[in-house]
Amino acid sequence: MKNKPLTNKNGDVRELTQRDFNNAVSFKAMFPDVDTANVIIRGVGRPKIKETKQPVTIRLDPKIIKHFKKDGRMWQTRINEALLDIVER
Repeated sequence: MKNKPLTNKNGDVRELTQRDFNNAVSFKAMFPDVDTANVIIRGVGRPKIKETKQPVTIRLDPKIIKHFKKDGRMWQTRINEALLDIVER
């Protein structure tokens, strides 16, 4: 019996079956010439930055929050950028 493709035409992966796991082949078996001892596996997420932001609690007027939220997501970033602009002037 032929194995079903792992993905559909949209690229969505179907649910794996026990048969899929039984037919699985290890990376080392598929690529015996690759030296996995020297492979660096990077973590997921954003790259580390030199200077991280610090969490704080601040009370702002509702008018300020409304102003920055009206443009949607990342409103806190825009507040941070506005404050940085003032500091750098």
